[in-house]
Amino acid sequence: MRHNLAVILLLAVGSAQASPIEYVFEGVGSGSLNGSVFSDASFQFVFSGDTDNLYYVDCGLCIVIANPVANGQISIDGFGTGVLTTVWDVFVNLDASSVGFAKAPEGFPQLFMPIQDYYELDSAYGPVTSFTPSALLGVVGSSIGPLDFSNISELTFTATTTVVPIPAAVWLFGSGLGLLGWMRRRQAA
Repeated sequence: MRHNLAVILLLAVGSAQASPIEYVFEGVGSGSLNGSVFSDASFQFVFSGDTDNLYYVDCGLCIVIANPVANGQISIDGFGTGVLTTVWDVFVNLDASSVGFAKAPEGFPQLFMPIQDYYELDSAYGPVTSFTPSALLGVVGSSIGPLDFSNISELTFTATTTVVPIPAAVWLFGSGLGLLGWMRRRQAA
């Protein structure tokens, strides 16, 4: 029983090493959502991922780093918030110095913008703003209806990481060791 408890405690400490990250694209644009036209409305795409899932693609002409994101959300002023219905990859093109997101797995860019710094999607970054982003190419499905941008005049990208509370895992491990010591002392008595 002592060995089983020690293995469980070690697994709990080891699993606390996740690397969650949130990628946010926000800006001002015009287009339509579920047939209703909007003009110069603020919008925000939010994607949640894990930096442990990054993969590299050599396209021949460029090197791309991508992160398959767990989910995506869209918010547009006046329309509310919805969940994207397509699976996405957030990507950075190292040769073209751009960041964006694309439909997975075909990788056709939906929205991307230039960046000045070398970035690999594995840490906090930004905010960085572009006034010349490349607009969405096609309709994006969401729980609030199909979204189609006709123009994006401004786009800001930010990546934020979440700090995982390792001290809590250490406390759990220490408690388990204390429990093992108490059990050993009890058996010896």
